[in-house]
Amino acid sequence: MASILKDGMALTVGKNFVDAACAQAKQLNLKSHGTLQVGTRRSLFTWQSTLDISNSEHILRQAAKDEGMHVSSFTSQAIA
Repeated sequence: MASILKDGMALTVGKNFVDAACAQAKQLNLKSHGTLQVGTRRSLFTWQSTLDISNSEHILRQAAKDEGMHVSSFTSQAIA
């Protein structure tokens, strides 16, 4: 199951907790990154992920929905 780690307004997505923690600490194996705007206050988060954009977007949008928030903007870019 995918994991999301939060550090302030920065999110790191990984295929599991260890993958996300290693990516957050060492910036290794990153495949995509971008920004995510949620909620009524339009909080802007940056995100990075070891997963492709499609899976990352699905996981982040589902997490926001589970928290009762709406994603108002999502930007992404693949990392070569």
